[in-house]
Amino acid sequence: MANAASTLQTRPRPDWLKPWLRGETWAAFLFILPSLIGFTLFYAVPAVRGLLISFTDWDLLTPAEPVGLGNYQRLIRDREFWHALWVTLVYVVINVSTQTVFGLTIAVFMDRLTRSVLVRGIMILPFLFSNVVVGLIWLWILDPSLGIANELLKAVGLPRQPFLGSPDRAITTIAGINIWRHMGYMALLFLAGLQSIPKDVYRRRLSTAPGRCAASGTSRCRCCAGLGLCAGDDHHRRLPDLRHDRHYDRRRAHRLRA
Repeated sequence: MANAASTLQTRPRPDWLKPWLRGETWAAFLFILPSLIGFTLFYAVPAVRGLLISFTDWDLLTPAEPVGLGNYQRLIRDREFWHALWVTLVYVVINVSTQTVFGLTIAVFMDRLTRSVLVRGIMILPFLFSNVVVGLIWLWILDPSLGIANELLKAVGLPRQPFLGSPDRAITTIAGINIWRHMGYMALLFLAGLQSIPKDVYRRRLSTAPGRCAASGTSRCRCCAGLGLCAGDDHHRRLPDLRHDRHYDRRRAHRLRA
């Protein structure tokens, strides 16, 4: 009996269980516990309850009556549902595509031209505004009578536009407002990704591209042209003996460069 108990105590734990028993795992659970409680109470539970209610006929005053898939059958036959689905699809496509293109373009320009903290702060500023503030700002700008946007259109000889009051322009207007708010945030995400790329990747790309020497601005020297290792001053500093040597050892060149 004692041998059996000692065998159970000394039996190794499964590998899949070891990460869950570490102290770091329990500390991580403690950190995410407040958000997990809020997500469960205000998102998960209402979502499951709404799904259950969708199979019933309930007016909030009388007891709910099960109707099975009757509500979904009515939904499929409703034209307003398909129209709302189409409008949502158009809105998502405009937002995602435009934000991605503009965000990546701005990130490339910021990475090439400037890395100022002030510029980054200005780019992220619209994202920090609350929804109420953003709504009020653009409601004033796009006002049909006194808005700045319509005053600018009037100044250049164009007619006033209803923007948010037009069924044809409301979706694109709201999408444009959302793009303005989140474009800077997307740009900073792309910028962080660009800056995480090692500089050696750019140097290798430049070294293999045909053209002029990155260090002197003249035609690439023989060691550069032969090895494809022209990476500017750093290359010439590390390989001074191979700069004008027509007969070189490829292995030795790579070893010295490393």
